[in-house]
Amino acid sequence: MQEQTTISAIEELKPWFHNLHLSNGAQTAPDHPLGDFPASKWRQLASHLPENLTGWSAVDIGCNAGFYSFELVRRRAMVTAINVDGHYLQQARWAAREFGLEGTDQLQTDAGLGIGACQ
Repeated sequence: MQEQTTISAIEELKPWFHNLHLSNGAQTAPDHPLGDFPASKWRQLASHLPENLTGWSAVDIGCNAGFYSFELVRRRAMVTAINVDGHYLQQARWAAREFGLEGTDQLQTDAGLGIGACQ
């Protein structure tokens, strides 16, 4: 039932630009025209960043569905994710819940006009 709920939510939140890999195996954009985007780009960048970003802060401008924000939070950075398109912030907030990041102090989302915590 949980998987069906996830699939329904993914469909309702289309279109997706970020292909997020969820813990239940579902993906948000498995047929992305750029392949496994942005994970393929992250693999090129990841080795150039410290594994532990405790004490670091980042602003993800144009965060879209939050892929890079989530990767930085996994490395313990404090992240503010910003996008002027509310649709993408809705995706990012939904994905934060799916990844268990909702309500954490590590991730904030912002529409560029006012701050809205993922709570």
